[in-house]
Amino acid sequence: MKFKTDPFYLYPIKESLIDRLFIDRENECQMIGAILETDFKEICPVIGGIGTGKSSTAIYTYREAKKLDKNVKMINGLDNFDDLMVNEVGDLDVIIVDDVDKVSDERAAKFYKKLESVIKEDITIFYTDTYKRDKNTSDLREFTASQYITLPRRLNKGDLNELLMGRMKNCSKEKDFDYPFKDEAIRMASIRSGGNIRRFFTYTKHAWTIYKGKNKKVLDVSDMKQGIINVDRAVLGSLDLTDLKIIWYSTIGKPNKTFLAHQSNIHPKTLDNRIKEDLSGLVTQVREGKDVHVYSIYSKLADGKEILEKILKDLERFNDVVA
Repeated sequence: MKFKTDPFYLYPIKESLIDRLFIDRENECQMIGAILETDFKEICPVIGGIGTGKSSTAIYTYREAKKLDKNVKMINGLDNFDDLMVNEVGDLDVIIVDDVDKVSDERAAKFYKKLESVIKEDITIFYTDTYKRDKNTSDLREFTASQYITLPRRLNKGDLNELLMGRMKNCSKEKDFDYPFKDEAIRMASIRSGGNIRRFFTYTKHAWTIYKGKNKKVLDVSDMKQGIINVDRAVLGSLDLTDLKIIWYSTIGKPNKTFLAHQSNIHPKTLDNRIKEDLSGLVTQVREGKDVHVYSIYSKLADGKEILEKILKDLERFNDVVA
């Protein structure tokens, strides 16, 4: 594919790939640099949702600390954190703890207390967490965060486009890389991903594979549609018939909750629970006047009904859904 590195890389960015893949995070980088330059005690949560780049930000911070000749330690998870606090903290300038959000609230509370009780006055600590964990466990912290690095919940089409373009140019083996994504295709990927970086790269990567197989000059809406279909077959394939009915009827119209519950043969309260849990990110409720209408993500996409119909037919569930 004529790339040095996969520009659609979906995982926490390795230190060796930061220059190519950690794109368009100017505000976060400036804040990290300013924090690392201080010689005081700093406790800085890096807050973001799944797929927003928390771990990549942590790895970038680790690299920047090493550039400044800081004695830095990065810990993935909390399993080895207690031993570190007892045995090594005296020699460290910077500690970075990733994946705090993946432990229980009880375990997080112990971590918070340990931070305040054993860390010396001239050390800087970064740890990654999610919006929900930070809100739910704020009362468990005995310390005050010096600063927050809060990653955006979602990026707009322009930001995502710049991010992808920057990655592809940095990773290309060609000096004059010709960016192939049409604006309409990027718009589709932005809507379908909800502005989440990891999901955006998932859809654009699948569209890129389709595009390369056709030997075309531009990647257009038809390629993105097929890329979305390829990804979402797996997404929808795990849902039961009732969930698929909810998605279908909230795509072909804008039903209110009562009508949609009737069409799906479930109680309105059950509909609420499914939308909040199984269908989170796929279906949303919007109050419009006295009614609450329900919309699927496909109702927001160009040719969304066609995309959904193709997926359901591929899953051999279309006739069951519309029966």
